[in-house]
Amino acid sequence: LRTQLQATQGRLTIRTILQEQRHRPMRDWMRGYVPTLLRDVPFSAAYWFMYEEAKRQITVPETIACNSGLRTLLHSFVCGGFAGTLA
Repeated sequence: LRTQLQATQGRLTIRTILQEQRHRPMRDWMRGYVPTLLRDVPFSAAYWFMYEEAKRQITVPETIACNSGLRTLLHSFVCGGFAGTLA
């Protein structure tokens, strides 16, 4: 649906697209699903593995963030950045 909205020139509403899609077979709705999974699943698996490993190995010292909530936020941010960069 998003692709159709982006590709259409002029004024088009989601309601119009949904009305058109209602008459199409289900396989048309699923077009592109397999390539999307083939792209996203390996990335997500690598990201998750690296994030969990980074959580175990990286620590944020109290000298950088004395508040425990800020330390948790910073830890999550650093681990997510590390995992996302490598994945």
